[in-house]
Amino acid sequence: MIRHIAIILIIAASCGAIVGQASTRAQIKRIDDYARTLDNYARRNKNSNLVLADISDYGQEKPKWRKFASSKQFEEFREATEVYEIANVWLRNGKCVLSVMTLSSPSGDWAKYLTLYFRPDGTLAKSGSELRTFYGDLVVRQQFHFDSKGRLLRRTRDYFDLVTGKPKKPEGDDLRVQEGLVEQGNYYISTKSLPFSHLLKLR
Repeated sequence: MIRHIAIILIIAASCGAIVGQASTRAQIKRIDDYARTLDNYARRNKNSNLVLADISDYGQEKPKWRKFASSKQFEEFREATEVYEIANVWLRNGKCVLSVMTLSSPSGDWAKYLTLYFRPDGTLAKSGSELRTFYGDLVVRQQFHFDSKGRLLRRTRDYFDLVTGKPKKPEGDDLRVQEGLVEQGNYYISTKSLPFSHLLKLR
C-alpha cells in the first residue's frame, strides 16, 4: 500500500513538473511574440522617441544622464565629447516599451548592446545582451525572459568568434578576464530601474 502511494506521488510530481514546463514554454513564446511586435514597431519608427546619454566622465560612480532633442543634436554633442553609455527609447501610448542601449569603454576593447522589452505596466519581459570583445575575440549573446512578477523564466548564453561569427568555445582565461563584462549590466527589471528613468516622462 505504501509503495503504491509512493508511486502515485512520484507520478503526480512528474505530471506537475511537465505541466509547469509547458506553462513556462507558453509564457516564453508569448514574450517572444510580444518582443517581435516591438521590433516591428521600432522598424516602422526608425527614429526613437528619445535619445539619452551618460555625459559624465568614464568611470564616475554617479552617472549624469542627459536627454537630447534629436539624434542630430546628440551627434553634434558627440563630436566634441565622447560618451560611453547611450540609450534609444521607444514610447508607445506614453509608456517606455523598448530601449536599445550601447555601453563601451575608452579603450575600445569591448562594447555591449542591450535590447530591453518592457510591458505596458513597466515590467521587463525580455532582454537581449550582446557583448563584443577583443578579449579572446568573442561575441557573447544572452537572452533573459521574465514573468510579470520579475521571476527569471529562462536564460540562454551562446559564444561566437568575433571575426568569423561561427560558434566558438571560449578558453578559461578569456572568460576570467571578461567575467564582469559578461555578468553585469544585462538587464533592468523595470522601467523605474533604468538609470535614466528620471528623464522619462511616463504616464
